[in-house]
Amino acid sequence: MLRRFRQIALVLGIATAMAGAAQAQRPHIGGHLLYNFDVEEFGIGAQFSYPLSRKLEFYPSFDYYFVDPGSLWQLNADLKYKLREEHNWFYVGGGLGIARASAGNFDDTDVGANLFGGWETLIGQRVHPYLEGRLTLADDTRFQLAGGLNITIF
Repeated sequence: MLRRFRQIALVLGIATAMAGAAQAQRPHIGGHLLYNFDVEEFGIGAQFSYPLSRKLEFYPSFDYYFVDPGSLWQLNADLKYKLREEHNWFYVGGGLGIARASAGNFDDTDVGANLFGGWETLIGQRVHPYLEGRLTLADDTRFQLAGGLNITIF
């Protein structure tokens, strides 16, 4: 597991270094509602997008699932690549996901690779709705759909 974590971290580091400076892009922060098909539960989350170049963004996020009993959350460190930029952005990406589950005497941390794709509209100047599907490949592979709002900051 530690070896896989190092490999994913190395790929993220190289891609970030090669991305270059952002060109006339602004960071976004937002929130979303989600449904995880594997645990069959709803959740909430938050994300931050920081442009590294015109089409590439650093995209960390956090998801919390409403499981009972116990708790389940996932922290993601991803890169998002925009496929099209007009009035709508279609994007794909990948990175690292670290999930933590606990219930009673059970505690488990699962590290895996994220693959995702989505759509974000640019209808408004400051607020942008989006939809996204995310697959986390790990010991406990998970798939979720999320929808939310991104808000332009700065």
